[in-house]
Parts: sequence; C-alpha cells; structure tokens
Amino acid sequence: MENLDSHKITAFNCPNCGAAAAVNSHACAYCGSSLYTRVCAACFSAVSINMNHCPQCGASVAESQRGAEIKNNIKCPACDSTLEIQAGYDHPLYACPQCGGLWMDHDSFQLVCDRIERQTLEQGYKFPDAKAAVAEKSRRAYIRCPECGVIMTPKNFAKCSGIIIDCCRKHGNWFDWQELHQVAAFIQKGGMSKSRKLELDRAVEDARRERDSRNFGSALKRFISDPSIKAPKD
Repeated sequence: MENLDSHKITAFNCPNCGAAAAVNSHACAYCGSSLYTRVCAACFSAVSINMNHCPQCGASVAESQRGAEIKNNIKCPACDSTLEIQAGYDHPLYACPQCGGLWMDHDSFQLVCDRIERQTLEQGYKFPDAKAAVAEKSRRAYIRCPECGVIMTPKNFAKCSGIIIDCCRKHGNWFDWQELHQVAAFIQKGGMSKSRKLELDRAVEDARRERDSRNFGSALKRFISDPSIKAPKD
C-alpha cells in the first residue's frame, strides 16, 4: 500500500453540471448532485464517478462486481437514502450516495483492518485529541443501525485514534464521511501497534495501582487489629 498522503487531488469537476468541486465535498454546491458514488478499495477514500483513480492514494478504481450476497433496501442511518453496494470488494461494503457514509459488518471490518496492518508502514502517528473528537460527534444525534434499528454506540476506534465510529454490537459499523479512510490512514501509519503499547502501559499501571491498594489495605488491617501498633503522634 502506498502512502495515503501521496497522489492527492485537490479539486475536480462535477460530473453532472461541470462546476468546480473540492475533493472534500460530497455534493455539488451548484446542482446538489452526489459527487462520490465509489470507494477506493486500497485506502477507502471517496472517489467521484468520473475518476479512474483515487484522489488520495492514486490506486485504480475497480469496476468489477464482487460475488457476495447483496442485502436490499438498507437505508442510510444519517439521511435515510438507500445504501448502494460497492463493486470490486472481497467483503460487503455499502455506501450512501447522498452523504457519503459507509456501512460494513464486523467481520469485514476486522479483515480490512488486518489486511491494512499487514501492509503498514511505520511512519509515526500523532494521536488527535480523542476527547475533542468524542465531544464533536456527541453533538450529532445518535443514529440507528440500518439493519436492526437499534441505536448505535459511538466508539473511539482503537481507543486512542480520535476517530469516532458508530457501532451496532450485533451487525456492524457506520462510518461518516471519510471516516473509514481515516481509519485506514491511522492503521497504515502504525497506529495499531501504538494503540497496543498504550493498552499494555495502561494494564501495567492498573496492576501497579491494584497492588498498591492491596498492600495499603493489608497494612491498614494489621494496624486496626494489632493493639501494639500505635498511630504516629502529631
């Protein structure tokens, strides 16, 4: 996998009316047409229908339809548009043509994360402010799973990435505009190994605190039960 910061395109034209459009826009500001109906299979960035290559990583956009079972009439939990199955993937991936969100089941998401990590380049990663990201997303109304209708839980991916995704425990994960691409970039830059180190450091610190707490409790118990131990005078 190439560096996700290379090959970037900054602007292009709307395929419907020809007006100039920024890559970070999911709808044309002039005619309102959806600008992104495909997703890059390499970095999961949104790709316009009139692009042959991903604007983020330069990968060629696959056109062949994958052979997995397709679920019909899955509605976008953010804008209620009908989600569209994406072509060229080994795992089910549904995209909203209106708001650019993506829906992926748990098994597929885990396989995608594993594949990206196997191809990862250790480039260093500066963790964003996770608390700020959680606060930002909390201002949006909670959304429901497009398959079962249960309200999904916002979670900080890898517990430290600052990328807040909506999760249904039973069915899958919802990614707002470009969030799956952000997850891919986080993993590619070594984020998962850093996340595991942070988790290990937290586990070691928790064990230390628990040990100190037990030692203090034992000392306190001996102090209370042994009349020969006198409390220090002021």
